Amino acid sequence: MAYRSLCLTGLAISAFGQQQGKAPPQPPTFIQAIDTIKHSVVPVVCLSVAQDGSAKLDIIAGSAFFTATDGSFVTARHVLGEMQPSPLRRPCNTPAIYIPRSGIWPSDGRFLDVKWFTFALNECAMSDAILDLARCKPHDDLWHDPEVRVPPTPVTIEAALPPEGTEVAFTGFPLQIPLPRTARANIAGYGSRDNSETSDMVIDRATWPGASGSPVFLANGHVIGVLLARGTSEATGMAFARTGNLLEKFLHSQ
Repeated sequence: MAYRSLCLTGLAISAFGQQQGKAPPQPPTFIQAIDTIKHSVVPVVCLSVAQDGSAKLDIIAGSAFFTATDGSFVTARHVLGEMQPSPLRRPCNTPAIYIPRSGIWPSDGRFLDVKWFTFALNECAMSDAILDLARCKPHDDLWHDPEVRVPPTPVTIEAALPPEGTEVAFTGFPLQIPLPRTARANIAGYGSRDNSETSDMVIDRATWPGASGSPVFLANGHVIGVLLARGTSEATGMAFARTGNLLEKFLHSQ
């Protein structure tokens, strides 16, 4: 009996080991998604370019992300609107985006070696003010620039609307910080502002100035929205984003 029991125990251990070897893959995590999305985001900036070709950063106007390998990127329309000439603010001498020459944003805040890519505001495709989306393209081919060791990655857009309570994150360049910053949140629901027929994704976290145009994404890295505004007054602590289905429709209409 002891021998038989020992054999059965050995079989049980062997079967358990096989089950361990076939454990299901772990679900994606936001740590991985954030690292991936950083290869797709860029700041939208204003530069002052000297005669010798050197450039100085004047201001980070907002955030953006790449949607195609021709360099096309999406941001919020109002980000570009705030870069237009106005007597109330300093002019945007040269609109541009920049990416790290190494292809990787440093995570420790050390010196950042970047390459500038300029674009023209009047060449950007813009939605109406309510939809608040814009698509632009740099003048130069950043995907084949020999000074950029690893080119950026276009995002994957997911048009389906996730249910309320779904955990999301958004990554952008707020508060004039030259490196990307990420916040986590949850979808609080869907609705519209100012009785508009255009739907917003409502997020249960406040954003920072400069985060407009940031991609809102899931743990699998798919983009499901574009951050547009932060709540004020009674809505303080909330944010609003354009949904992925409307973003996809806007891009297909261009």
